Amino acid sequence: LQHTGITPDIVTLAKGIASGFPVGALLAREGLEFKRGEHGSTFAGGPLACAVALATIDVIEEVLPDVPAKGERFMRGLARHSPRGRGLMIGMSVGDRCPEVQQACADGGVLVNCAADGNLRLIPPLVITNEEIDRAVDVVDAALG
Repeated sequence: LQHTGITPDIVTLAKGIASGFPVGALLAREGLEFKRGEHGSTFAGGPLACAVALATIDVIEEVLPDVPAKGERFMRGLARHSPRGRGLMIGMSVGDRCPEVQQACADGGVLVNCAADGNLRLIPPLVITNEEIDRAVDVVDAALG
């Protein structure tokens, strides 16, 4: 959101906020909070889930500063394929070849997926190392030919 200049009223979070542990969260701007008793859930606020989410947030705060440089490294490595992206969210238009490219990448140990309209999507974990980025670039480059 900081890249767009938009300040949302509400943001929802799930999946990545707790490293695979089932947790969801809602962030709201000041003035939109629930009052006591307005919202509830059977599993809301469980101590284990909250501890896992807090631990994940601690890790995320450590790795986020490196994400722009890692994304730039990925984009430079894939430059001949006209990638587009932001941070470590990268996409490339590969058209009808997408399924074969996806399989070739998987065979090479790199997980990618085909999104809409023949777009190859790469969304590696934020903790990816430079060596893993270089290896992934080699695999994707070979798959694209």
